[in-house]
Amino acid sequence: MINSMKLIKETNNFSLLLDCPASKIPKDFFDLPFEKMVKEILGKNYFVSLVFVRESKIKALNKAFRGKDASTDILSFDLEDEGEILISINNARRKAREREENIEEYLAFLFIHGLLHLKGMQHGSKMERKEKKLNEKIQNYSRHRHRHLSGKGDRRRRG
Repeated sequence: MINSMKLIKETNNFSLLLDCPASKIPKDFFDLPFEKMVKEILGKNYFVSLVFVRESKIKALNKAFRGKDASTDILSFDLEDEGEILISINNARRKAREREENIEEYLAFLFIHGLLHLKGMQHGSKMERKEKKLNEKIQNYSRHRHRHLSGKGDRRRRG
């Protein structure tokens, strides 16, 4: 797609690519359970690429594929047994501030949102309920992981 893309992570069902400076993405975001979420939402045979792009790129794609001459924070494209989720990090940062959320949580929400669109879901109350449930699951994973890595989790008495 773009020559300047950098592959950050790749597994059997997921890849993470950057077409923007890596410093703009929160480091903890890279540790989220992307593979598990892809399997849970789309099945084990579906492959998803998550691509962070510049605002100008997402605006051009939004115009070309949706006929909207405006920038957006996320686009998703279903390509049969694989899909692509594109996120504009600058737009996501702006939207997170508007929603008074931290950027890592908002990016996790966007990933879930994109996966649900790849599954064929449309905006509405059913999608919102599913997003909320999955978002709680991913945030619990993130909190548990941070507690474990910081040594604040399982403190057993010794004596």
